[in-house]
Amino acid sequence: MSNDLVYVLSKIQLGDITHSKFKDSSDAVKEALRKKYPSFGNQNEIRVVDIEMGPQGQKVQEKLIPMIVLTSAVKDWGIRISPDSIILHTNNYSNFDEFKERMEHVLEVVASAMDVAFTSFIGIRYINKIKPDADGGFPTFIRSEFLQPELSGLQKAGANLGAKYQTPDGWVNVNSGVTVNSGKLSRDLLEVATDLGETDVALEGPWAHLDVDSVFLPPNLLEYNKEEIMDKLTALRSHAKNIYGQIIHA
Repeated sequence: MSNDLVYVLSKIQLGDITHSKFKDSSDAVKEALRKKYPSFGNQNEIRVVDIEMGPQGQKVQEKLIPMIVLTSAVKDWGIRISPDSIILHTNNYSNFDEFKERMEHVLEVVASAMDVAFTSFIGIRYINKIKPDADGGFPTFIRSEFLQPELSGLQKAGANLGAKYQTPDGWVNVNSGVTVNSGKLSRDLLEVATDLGETDVALEGPWAHLDVDSVFLPPNLLEYNKEEIMDKLTALRSHAKNIYGQIIHA
């Protein structure tokens, strides 16, 4: 989508797979994917904290969720598979055809090994970071209202702007603005992106960001259908690309 694209993540939500089925099938999944993703992460479980509010007050419960973490040999592509989702992410995105092919392969492997019956949420998210020019400003092809507004000639020190748009296939969430001396990726992405060696080391000075998150969230679980999932992912990517093209002009 852009020379400024630094990270892409897609998530497909699955109908829950039992933990026993997941664990029994994990080796088969790893074996089927190891040619493209030979590096196995050390993390086999993730700790999830549930907070429930009731008449007796707050109840906190911790659960351990099994997980498969795989990366490519040079750690520029990664997968996270849990009993309720598949995540594919990369910091070396070149084109959507490759991304789609990889996601389709992972989905086929998991669906076959773990007998996936249902899906729900589908999303794809693009993170762009735009470097300032020699004068410390940003290129004129970025629409100024998606950066930081001018106010009374005051010196700008950063902004985070959010907007939500409805599409025929779901929603597009747009987060943009300027950060100063901050990390390349936001905290909510960094936990996953560490699989690819990403860190929270700050980028010096001001950098503009454009985070386009295109999602489909049906009200109910849908019967698993690989072709429909891929068609929906393609449509979501088209909406994200369209939004990007209206904010940043080549």
